[in-house]
Amino acid sequence: MAGTNGSCESYRLYCKRQGQAGGNYCVTARQGKLYLTHPNGADCNQIWYKVGNDKVGVIMLVHKATGMVVKHSTTGVQLQLVKKPSGCADKSVLWAESADVGSGYRFLKTQTDTNYVMDAWTGIINEGTIISIYPNCINDSNRNAENQLWKLAP
Repeated sequence: MAGTNGSCESYRLYCKRQGQAGGNYCVTARQGKLYLTHPNGADCNQIWYKVGNDKVGVIMLVHKATGMVVKHSTTGVQLQLVKKPSGCADKSVLWAESADVGSGYRFLKTQTDTNYVMDAWTGIINEGTIISIYPNCINDSNRNAENQLWKLAP
């Protein structure tokens, strides 16, 4: 996979859970933070690409418009964009994709603790829902994990 935004395949990052009023939502960047929004073909803030090694399973998610990468912190703290580090010393910008769990959707796990995954915070899908990390809910019978499943698609 190439390391510059000019030669990488571009994607939108879709949440599997549908919005309360129906419809798909994807991740956008606003003022350096991540939110859900309705897909808009003209909005360059919804475009991402991956840098890393799919064979090893470690990637960085890069915001195409800014060249900044998605950084995770702790549970409930909104994901943010930061400058792409030189080298891979900062593990807080590294992610691991799970196997396909159906229809191209995957968990995006933090590299530092793969029990934590990208999460549409609160599970309520609306315009402006905050994107954070949260413990993986796939084995929690009291929660539906669809707000933790993501698809990178054109």
